[in-house]
Amino acid sequence: MSLDELTTANRTAVLEFLLALADDDFVAGHRYTDWTAVGPTLEEDNAISSMAQDELGHARIWYDLISQHHEGNIDDLAFNRPAEERRNSVLLEVEHEDFAYAIAHNYLYGTAEKRLLETLLDGKVDAVADRAEQILDEEPYHREHAESWLDRLVATEEGRDRLESAFRDALPRAADLFTFDDERVTQLMKAGVFTKDPVILDQEWNAEVCERIADLPLGITVDEADELLSQPPERNGRAGEHTDHLTSMIDEMHADNLAGEHPISQTLRT
Repeated sequence: MSLDELTTANRTAVLEFLLALADDDFVAGHRYTDWTAVGPTLEEDNAISSMAQDELGHARIWYDLISQHHEGNIDDLAFNRPAEERRNSVLLEVEHEDFAYAIAHNYLYGTAEKRLLETLLDGKVDAVADRAEQILDEEPYHREHAESWLDRLVATEEGRDRLESAFRDALPRAADLFTFDDERVTQLMKAGVFTKDPVILDQEWNAEVCERIADLPLGITVDEADELLSQPPERNGRAGEHTDHLTSMIDEMHADNLAGEHPISQTLRT
């Protein structure tokens, strides 16, 4: 099935949902670029720079599809929308206090994104399923990177302290990752884009994340992780509720893009 075969209401719901996926990748990629040349090792500089390029490329994939059915081009969608029009998770926009924060964010987002993409892959809209498959094929390294660094960080007392602090800070902000509008979800289910309700995906992801964190030698139990993750989000990025971190990021990206100096702009145009 093509997007054009959907009703106008269902097609609008699909495009608005895809905007959330695109914004997630765009903001995550930008945050990864903050670590270019300042990572803990030279090897890590290369790794996280590669991940940034991947995320920005994935954002481009979704923005490109959206632009085919929406006024404006890719750069308009990426650079020229104010914070309240963005639909990325609040988890991704907040600046990383240290490298442990980058790893915690990568782990939480990577595992959540995988579940969302898998339900799109099984959907009936070809253009969406095909792009989900492409991104899924390119994402395993990101999750492997996070898993590897989780184990490396907990090998030292300082690493454990930093990682525990990062998860305690990140878990409440990750609560909006699956918090989509109920009416829109109903439309997406009817359109055959979702093959699984995000509420179920959220429950499965919650269990996976809480179990993994509790298995680490940190001071966070399964019940504590679940409590941190299960509270209603203070801000829901899916509804356009964002922090000043995102506003500052957009201002910086917009200025650099106008000057033709921002590497993200080059990535989006490739």
